[in-house]
Amino acid sequence: MIAARGLRRRAASPGRNSPESAPRTMQDDLYRSDQAIGASAMDSGKRQKAAFYWAHEGGGDIFEQAAGSNLPRIRKAAQDPTARGPVPVIARNETVFADLSAAKQQTISNALSEMTSIRKSIADTGPQIDTIKQTRRRLKAMDPNYVKGQPYPENPQPVKPRLTELLQQTTALKQNARNQRAQAQSSLSAWQERHDAFAATEIKHAGDVGMASLHPQHTKLYVLGHGNAGYDALQTTPDDGVFALTDVAKGLKQSGLNPDFESIRMTSCHSADAVKPTHFLADPPAIHDGARAPAQTLANALKAEGFTQPKVTGYQGQGINIPPGTTITRRIESGDPNPVKRSTVAKVFTPEK
Repeated sequence: MIAARGLRRRAASPGRNSPESAPRTMQDDLYRSDQAIGASAMDSGKRQKAAFYWAHEGGGDIFEQAAGSNLPRIRKAAQDPTARGPVPVIARNETVFADLSAAKQQTISNALSEMTSIRKSIADTGPQIDTIKQTRRRLKAMDPNYVKGQPYPENPQPVKPRLTELLQQTTALKQNARNQRAQAQSSLSAWQERHDAFAATEIKHAGDVGMASLHPQHTKLYVLGHGNAGYDALQTTPDDGVFALTDVAKGLKQSGLNPDFESIRMTSCHSADAVKPTHFLADPPAIHDGARAPAQTLANALKAEGFTQPKVTGYQGQGINIPPGTTITRRIESGDPNPVKRSTVAKVFTPEK
């Protein structure tokens, strides 16, 4: 949630002078994502746009937003080598690059720590199950009806109730331990996926990318940040780190982005919503009771900064941090059991006339 709409603009950060990044050539670096999918796109007769995330700020969980959205792309690329794969993040300036890089290192470290802990838990279940099995063998030896390799008799001799109770308890303990191990193995796979997404999400300096060289019709930028319906700002976390959409527009202009650049997309929650919806709409209103959908606000701000034909795509509802499967999805609210493909609830906003 965004707490306030009246925002002070932050001073621009100093220009990049980074010793951390080796020089890159435009041919090698700029359209690498396009080149990777170019053959398939040309075969289908449709050129797929190059894609980048745009990080106006780098604190909070901005990096995790990008990496989480890359997970479905990574899964899809594993199934289809011609698919796009992970989208890189462009950092607005040196400060944002440093924040994103620190976040990437921390998230990778956290994932490795979680995986180590889970592996230990899985390893510990082995001796637990062995101990339970040994106990069961001793208990069965006390049961005159039990013969190894033979079915339990239909009319068994009576045994002490306590022995029956203990056998039932150990059966439950063994099944519980196996369930815990299966859950831990599933959790380990999930953390491995996250780790791989963190590692595969590349961070680029805006200065290295050469923003002016991004093709204005064949490239799309996804603006990162948390948002809410009818607000004119984004945040680096759901509760903090507010930055105005007017500042996002200024940052894009100052980056040198071609003024004819068209395709801007907002990954934030409710970016197409002037008011929180109760269900997905075929054509959500751009304005409701004086409040504008965030994508409409950004389209207006880009026009005010001199962009000639900005088209800002917003998406209804809430995003999902770790989308399942190979598709990025949206939902009306948390816990919604029926998320939908993000592209099906998209709306393109152009500046108001």
